[in-house]
Amino acid sequence: MRSFFKICGIILLLLLTAGSAFYLAPLPSSKFASLAAEQEAYFFQDEEQWLAENSLPQAIWVKTLEFKLRADLKDHLASQLSLDADSPAENIETSTNHTRNQFINQTQAEVPVISNSALASYVRGYGYCDQVNGFLALLLYDYLDKVQLFGVRNERGISPHTLIRSESALGVVWIDAFSCVNAFGFRDELTGTGQKQIPAYDQKVSSLFPRFYYKNGSAFNEYSLAYTANKAYNRLGQLLTAPHKTATGSTKKETGAAKSEMPVIKKPSSYQTNLINQLRAEPVAGRQLYIKARVFHLFGEHQEAEKLYEQLRQQNPNGPLAAYAALFIDRMNGKNLPCPNSVLSTPEFL
Repeated sequence: MRSFFKICGIILLLLLTAGSAFYLAPLPSSKFASLAAEQEAYFFQDEEQWLAENSLPQAIWVKTLEFKLRADLKDHLASQLSLDADSPAENIETSTNHTRNQFINQTQAEVPVISNSALASYVRGYGYCDQVNGFLALLLYDYLDKVQLFGVRNERGISPHTLIRSESALGVVWIDAFSCVNAFGFRDELTGTGQKQIPAYDQKVSSLFPRFYYKNGSAFNEYSLAYTANKAYNRLGQLLTAPHKTATGSTKKETGAAKSEMPVIKKPSSYQTNLINQLRAEPVAGRQLYIKARVFHLFGEHQEAEKLYEQLRQQNPNGPLAAYAALFIDRMNGKNLPCPNSVLSTPEFL
């Protein structure tokens, strides 16, 4: 028995050493592009569905890859955008414009609802307000005192929109990469510095929800070390208890306890079903090509990204990914920007 635990300890140590080496070692964007493309299904499926169709070792590997990609991409963007903890207003402006220009939302193209992580959504390049602002929150939380994803609510308690509520030396600043109002604040929540650098709500009111929507709303995701650690622990539990595909190809049936914690999935509308079916009809090689192009695009290698986007458009010109690729080619060249009058609309920041 003692030798068994000793062997288990050695194996665990080796796994931790290998994981640490993988996390710390710099990877070129070409390697990231290839590794991400191999896992293309992860980026185009709801996470629950993907977990059910893949084995536990596969899920652990993909989550490890995602963690590494997120860390390296954040470091790259921090350098590219010159993010600085002493310049919160500039951080908000540059990060919001950049994130918006890298993302397609449902007001700009036909995009399906796919429920997966903020990083997966960002690599995929399209999604809804909670996904675009979710990645922006990941990018900003190292540079602001407090960053929360926040759902505004109307008089019936319904949340029509998700944005970011932040706290810093500026006071409470509301941030939104989905709309063309990057940031604003309520005068009584801004500090003296914030009032000089951040537009007040009443200056932008025609583009925003009624004031009481923000007062009625609530935070549902906070980006901090403690929160992230707790979420990682819960995600690990979900990973271990969720049904996974076994080596024989069958799916393990979840226990009663695990099943009771699984969220209820609403039946998608016929419109959404049609969009998802179009996406599934894309050849696997096309989806892999698209993910490769996206990774190069995100790491600022525009020449390689544009070449791959063009290959995709030639291979399947009528598919939805070709339409997204065309839009991203325009974005890299300063065209078809969601908010053309925003700062950082030059190609080197797109």
